[in-house]
Amino acid sequence: MGISAGGGHGGPKSDINITPLVDVVLVMLVIFLLAMPIQIRKIEIQVPQELDQQTISISDAITVTILGKADGSIVINEGSGDTSITRVDLAKSLNKLFTRSKGKEVVMFVDFEDPVKYNDVISIMDTVRGAAPKRKVEKADGTSYMVPEVKIALKIRDVDRIKR
Repeated sequence: MGISAGGGHGGPKSDINITPLVDVVLVMLVIFLLAMPIQIRKIEIQVPQELDQQTISISDAITVTILGKADGSIVINEGSGDTSITRVDLAKSLNKLFTRSKGKEVVMFVDFEDPVKYNDVISIMDTVRGAAPKRKVEKADGTSYMVPEVKIALKIRDVDRIKR
């Protein structure tokens, strides 16, 4: 403690001596800095290995793009070109597609023009999911449910196509 005499009040004045406090804080800082490398855990990351040509297999999946237009029509592209159909004929066209693609994996991307209403988007997606062939999956508890064999996803638009 430091004592200072003076001032108009006339008595000794006591202040806290911060030197021991600073010494203790510096010692604790050094201890934590030395203990820090011990506490750091190593995390192993497994990087994918480069595959040789014999391991690589090319999928013979059929990629189908379905575009819902603002006027109510639908454009289906199976890779051979665009085919424009009405919404009523969507399920029939998809059934024909699925019967032609027996044994092959089908991946469907569904896209919509900006003015298409949300109700129409859900309706078209439900039609696509309903037309897809299904397989039965059983749970461990004995119950079962049907799963579409077709992979269906909304198409991600290019940044250039998005109007700002």
